[in-house]
Amino acid sequence: MDDDIIAGGNCGSNDCPTVFRTSRPGFVAVQGYTIRTIRTPDGESAVEVPEALIREAARALGE
Repeated sequence: MDDDIIAGGNCGSNDCPTVFRTSRPGFVAVQGYTIRTIRTPDGESAVEVPEALIREAARALGE
């Protein structure tokens, strides 16, 4: 999935916050640090990422 990285993912060990392009048009996947204090429906989860990562992804997507 490395070819699908939009932003982040440059820590060298594949365990840092990253934004990925997915096969679903208009969707991205976000890898981050799990937040267990936010309740989510089954099949969903909340993750925390640096604010700068979101800005980087928006620039990369032309937003």
